[in-house]
Amino acid sequence: MHDTDKFLQMLNDLVHLLLSTDDEERYVSLVLEGMGLMGRSLNLDRVQIWKNEEKDGQLYFTHAYEWLSEIGKQKVSVPIGLSFSYSDKSEWESMFLRGEHINAPLSKMSPGDQIFLSTYEIKSIVIIPLFLRDHFWGFLSLDDCLNERILSDEEINVLRSGGMLIANALLHDYKTQDIHTATAKLDAVIENYSGVIWSVNSENIITLFKGLYLKEIGVTHDFLEGKNIEVARQKNRHLDIIESVQKTFAEGPQNWISEIEGKLFNVHTTPICDENGAVVAVVGSVNDVTEALQLQNELEAALEQAATALSDLELAQHTVSAMFETNPHMNILFNSSFEVIDCNPAAFLFMGFDSKEKLLAGFIKRGFFGRPAHI
Repeated sequence: MHDTDKFLQMLNDLVHLLLSTDDEERYVSLVLEGMGLMGRSLNLDRVQIWKNEEKDGQLYFTHAYEWLSEIGKQKVSVPIGLSFSYSDKSEWESMFLRGEHINAPLSKMSPGDQIFLSTYEIKSIVIIPLFLRDHFWGFLSLDDCLNERILSDEEINVLRSGGMLIANALLHDYKTQDIHTATAKLDAVIENYSGVIWSVNSENIITLFKGLYLKEIGVTHDFLEGKNIEVARQKNRHLDIIESVQKTFAEGPQNWISEIEGKLFNVHTTPICDENGAVVAVVGSVNDVTEALQLQNELEAALEQAATALSDLELAQHTVSAMFETNPHMNILFNSSFEVIDCNPAAFLFMGFDSKEKLLAGFIKRGFFGRPAHI
């Protein structure tokens, strides 16, 4: 391809291809078709997208997508997922960060690049860095496996534009996949939530009403989903929840215990804000805490009883101790081995000792019941 009109037509075809569908499942296949347009227009054998990824604190370039000509299909395969660290090709990273590209026959490249690329049966290669919102996203790589050649500046500029279109399309697809994955996980969490999760938008429409507790009370999600919250008000049901939803829009998160049909529920609401900080919806959760609160009340009552019993025990111990100490009669306590373990003042004074400790030591030393030798 050697004239501007054909280049521009290729670019227009690529744009039309990428914008021709809203079907996310076909997006990647259309991107690959777009890569094929680039390859066929320039008689190239490989068109590849390498995406930058960070692993263990290092930046890698990873082979993500590839189009092959019939010649390319006969050459050494470059596996999808093949990854190299820029630490092994630091000169490439520096060059790409400056916005520079590679455009040369393999025979004219550095010895290190020749060794690195020779495995893949390349005669000429073009590598164009891709930036999205000033972020180094990856690069577009194009191989000629038969001829040594250098592409013109005009061809490079069109390829750069085409590569940016493809990278934007892929980024859009990655984000869509992330959203779908996150949505699927959220749906699974909501469907298996033990209570009820619900949301109300700024027009008071209930946009979500799901959870396992609905099965327990025999209600399906469409009982309230899609309806105005005023439906509940008209039936005089859950007025405290309605009031708290309105408070959440005006004041922020709310948390309280609500009694519904003889059971106790913990209700929590959180505002959802847009990028300007305006509240656009309220998300809430309702959990049956009847048994938990009953257990808590029973535990608190048991702890109170235990504290009372402990207080009574301590009082009894103090009373017995006081009676033991003040008894005018001699009291000596023995354990099951007939060893003296305690005595009152009347005992050690009667037996001529100065203190309880000396009496106990005397019994241990002599091993008999008697008065000191000096008495």
